[in-house]
Amino acid sequence: MNKTQQEIEAIELEHRQMTENQKAYLPGYRQKIDRLLKCRDYTGLAEVLHSEKFLEACSSDTDMAYMIFCNQIYTEEQKTNPPHTIWENFYSVKDLLSHIQSLKFLLWRLEFGTDTGNELISCVKTHTISQTALKYMVQAFSMNKPELTERLTILFLDEDMTEYAFAMLEYADELNPGCEDILCMMAQICYESGRKKDASAYLDKIAEPTEITEKFRKLLFYE
Repeated sequence: MNKTQQEIEAIELEHRQMTENQKAYLPGYRQKIDRLLKCRDYTGLAEVLHSEKFLEACSSDTDMAYMIFCNQIYTEEQKTNPPHTIWENFYSVKDLLSHIQSLKFLLWRLEFGTDTGNELISCVKTHTISQTALKYMVQAFSMNKPELTERLTILFLDEDMTEYAFAMLEYADELNPGCEDILCMMAQICYESGRKKDASAYLDKIAEPTEITEKFRKLLFYE
């Protein structure tokens, strides 16, 4: 539907006002965020990034959009109480965004087969990246999520990083619910860690079990 001249002018005015708001508020918010990171006041930081005033003034800025993304990760991390969160070991917006960009490119290199994943493993260990943060990064930046989660699962299993492998399998199950291969791998990890009831539950979730599932069940529970 064609817009009237008055409607077009109103839209242009709204964009100009948004730009002016960014110019007025962005430097102050950036300084505040840097200060909260340096003080390790992550609760205060989350409150700022959740606030309506901040979102209205700064959410269209690219750097601040990444900070909002990181805050979503932090909010999810709090539900599992990990030993480390997305904010730790970073003391400015610049440093944190540089880390996010580096991690994004490492994931792309693994996804496109131009890297073995050694640098990614080193990055995960050095920066104590949580499983939640890694899942969100795959969710946001991967071009082919099922393929990348499979590669990450294999990579983490080879490195004996079982918790990370299991987190990737959980995400793979979200992408492809009921898949036999994925759920059998999850069942095996649970069984090997002594969680036999969970292992059985994952096998029961298989949408179309074949002989593989039954052989797997016998191997796990009747050996």
